[in-house]
Amino acid sequence: MNSLQCIYLREVERLRLMDRSVPISEQERGRRYKHLARILACDAAIRDLLAPVSVRNLTPR
Repeated sequence: MNSLQCIYLREVERLRLMDRSVPISEQERGRRYKHLARILACDAAIRDLLAPVSVRNLTPR
């Protein structure tokens, strides 16, 4: 696992462990959503880069 993946995993875990009983504003909810969406997009990009070229060429677009 590289350092970027470790950073993402720590951030996802931090967000997951936040106290769900405390109400949050719509602005904070939106910020968290955007942050998680960016993490997932980066994770997908990393996975694409790690996939063998032959597998990427077979994947429908």
